[in-house]
Amino acid sequence: MKRIFLLLLLICLLLSCNSKKGKVNSKEVFVFLRMNYEGNNKTVAKLWINDTLKFSKIYFSDLNKHEDALGMKAARLNKTNRLIKFKVQFINIDKALCNQKQYVDTTFFYFINNIDEMIISYTGFLKRFRVYNNRDNPESWISE
Repeated sequence: MKRIFLLLLLICLLLSCNSKKGKVNSKEVFVFLRMNYEGNNKTVAKLWINDTLKFSKIYFSDLNKHEDALGMKAARLNKTNRLIKFKVQFINIDKALCNQKQYVDTTFFYFINNIDEMIISYTGFLKRFRVYNNRDNPESWISE
């Protein structure tokens, strides 16, 4: 009786470990834009992907909401190309932000074949962009 119980327990354990939770979505990638909270409603965020404008809106992120912790969802890409050219621009509406600069931007290439979510983040006080993805930076994602 104990052996049957242990066998059933082992099977249940193996089935629970074999879920899709840790797998990467093989078809698409979600791109989020994030900046420090002072930019809310004072900054226009723009995202170009392979020289095509995909996103242009006033930046807003409610840091008290779970779904806004990653930033604004800016794009959803199919993984047809493995190397993607990104251009991100934050245009300042309020002159007091971004150290009196009118805008900050960056252009870079990024491999998307092994990820399914990425955050392109700008930190104003550090004056730099940083890219996070769910494979290399799992601490940046909220687990449910």
